[in-house]
Amino acid sequence: MIKKTLLLLLALAVTGCGTRDIPATVTRFHRELPPGQTFTVRPQGDQRGSVEFDSYAGTVVSQMVSAGYRLAPDPGKPADLVVEFRWGVDNGRSEVVTTPLPGRDAYWQRYNCARVPYPFACEVPPISDVQAFTVFTRWLELDIIDARRPAAAPVKLFEGRAYSEGTSRQLPDVIPALVAALFTGFPGLNGETRHIAVSPTCCPRPALPK
Repeated sequence: MIKKTLLLLLALAVTGCGTRDIPATVTRFHRELPPGQTFTVRPQGDQRGSVEFDSYAGTVVSQMVSAGYRLAPDPGKPADLVVEFRWGVDNGRSEVVTTPLPGRDAYWQRYNCARVPYPFACEVPPISDVQAFTVFTRWLELDIIDARRPAAAPVKLFEGRAYSEGTSRQLPDVIPALVAALFTGFPGLNGETRHIAVSPTCCPRPALPK
């Protein structure tokens, strides 16, 4: 219980301030994915047509290029790979963190137990600091698809998921860091889940190339 409380406090501390690292949990699965191939980027499913997509797509393009892939020069011509991603945040859950206050029990005993008449015992209540938070889960899913296969039989070459918990629902402050976490050590060990901390200032959000 103490370990869980400490981990929650740490997560809240690093996500409550925009200048500190954002912790992310990343899981990746992949097939052979040699660098040097061309790619295009598009949103998944119901997020197609989203204006918000352009804000994050630039970061995905930047990370793909850094990993050794080439953005297709002509959007109208087929690329080797299609990178699809989607993002979101849940409705949050309430968390209560209780932290013991060392020394406060002695203070309470000194000023209150003197009033308890003999022979009654003086019981010192546990004195703690109680804080309530709403914790949100921010997430990102990203797939890389072999675009050289027929559209009726798409083959995924990479599936990645990243999520982070914190008190902020401001996705523009978190999603670029989740993208960076997903591409840390890309493509990573197949099936491995890693905990990666990324600075929110790590990833400028360039515009999606036209």
